[in-house]
Amino acid sequence: MLSLFSLFFILVMKRTTFFRFNRIMLMAGSFICLVLPVFDMSFMQEAVVSNLPHLEMPESSALKETAVGGGGWNWMAVLTAIYFTGVTAVVAVFVISILKSLSVCRKGDIVRSDWISITVTNNPMASFSFFRNIVISREDYEQNPIVLQHEMMHVKCHHSVDVVLFSIITALHWFNPLVWMTRKELKEVQEYEADEAVLKLGIDATQYQLLLVKKAVGAERFQMANGFNHTKLKNRIGMMQVHKTAAIAKLAYLACLPLLLSVLCFCSKPTQEPVSYRMLDETPTFNGDDQYAFSMWVKEQLSFSEIAGISEINGRVTASFTVDKRGKVVNPKIVKGLSDDVDREVLRILSSSPEWAPAKYNGKAVTCTYTFPIIFNAQ
Repeated sequence: MLSLFSLFFILVMKRTTFFRFNRIMLMAGSFICLVLPVFDMSFMQEAVVSNLPHLEMPESSALKETAVGGGGWNWMAVLTAIYFTGVTAVVAVFVISILKSLSVCRKGDIVRSDWISITVTNNPMASFSFFRNIVISREDYEQNPIVLQHEMMHVKCHHSVDVVLFSIITALHWFNPLVWMTRKELKEVQEYEADEAVLKLGIDATQYQLLLVKKAVGAERFQMANGFNHTKLKNRIGMMQVHKTAAIAKLAYLACLPLLLSVLCFCSKPTQEPVSYRMLDETPTFNGDDQYAFSMWVKEQLSFSEIAGISEINGRVTASFTVDKRGKVVNPKIVKGLSDDVDREVLRILSSSPEWAPAKYNGKAVTCTYTFPIIFNAQ
């Protein structure tokens, strides 16, 4: 959903002149897309049976004993580790940027202006703002009051709050290039809004644009701060010259809602309380027979399985899986495992199951989740 919304903004709303409105919608829409998937929007019901008939695998000379290589990668664990490593790295970069910004805010002569703290530094650096703090070179403070006005607009619009909040989204979705693009678009929209606010003070647009060009070279950047030179100069000057977008274009955001809700409903999981297995109109059937037929099918698959030394295995594997309303076996899991090789083979077999006839409740197909014990009994 977040990718879809980001793509919508980049393709449809990026070039409109609703700077404040776009900034608010960009923040609100991104967080809504982040939170909405937590809430299920589907209305399927789920039937649950505690156990399938247990399957016992006795010793048999007919069982195939083919050697299998060592335990493979646990790809889910690897991907999880990679994800959280990325989150940690992105958060670390953001924290370092914040600390760096705060450190610079304390170096120089501090001047108070209402509730804003202005740090005037002798270093020839680009100005920037961070929450209620503004850092500006002495040259700009004394000779270019427009620069200070620009940074004060960032502070008054609370742009640093946007940047910090969107950094949470960026950290959680660091793997998504569209999120990084949207973060860049957010900072550009903030610059457009600050530029517009400065020009509304009566500043000559040509004079202001010439100052932008003058200040565009050699600017020091802070990722978490808003600055006078933090976006592409051509874009900023272009947005000052473009004709105002008709207000009716704001309704484009409404056109995005049905698509987002459709994606949400499609991706949602069942939310209603499970109905009792005994309340089903029809229980799931496998190959036109009851659940015992499935147990025998699994036994046959295991009999020709390539598990090393299967005839010598003792123990119990408890698996679970769901027969969805189309009759497909989905979401196979190991509830209690025995060994990597055995668990992996059980999951492979469950995943390769032929389709069932789904369960029915009140005349409609519903999902049905099973717990399935498999006992290996070498004698």
